Amino acid sequence: MNIYLAIFVSIVLVTFLFFITYRNKRNARRLVQLHEKGGQLLDVRSAEEFAAGSIKGAMNIPHNELGERRNELDKDKRYITFCSQGVRSVLGKKTLEKYGYNCFNGGSMSRLKVNLETK
Repeated sequence: MNIYLAIFVSIVLVTFLFFITYRNKRNARRLVQLHEKGGQLLDVRSAEEFAAGSIKGAMNIPHNELGERRNELDKDKRYITFCSQGVRSVLGKKTLEKYGYNCFNGGSMSRLKVNLETK
């Protein structure tokens, strides 16, 4: 009976991993297409982190300043938020959406950079 449970758990695990991989690749393609169509990269890290290096063409507004600096952004544009690990990019996305901006979470800068470079 234990062999059947092990087979079942293996099938569920492989299916889950396949789904996660597929979803991540689909999201990466979507972000690359959005960027190619004029989506503005928005680095929501601190000004100091941004000064140390970012993705070419990105603008910087730290996530904790987005609410008060939102008027610097164009509501007709689409924005792709990113940060160092992906947490602040989620917060930035939520803040912008609260004010009616069209925004997508790009996640971590390193992953987004790889996706944009390997189109």
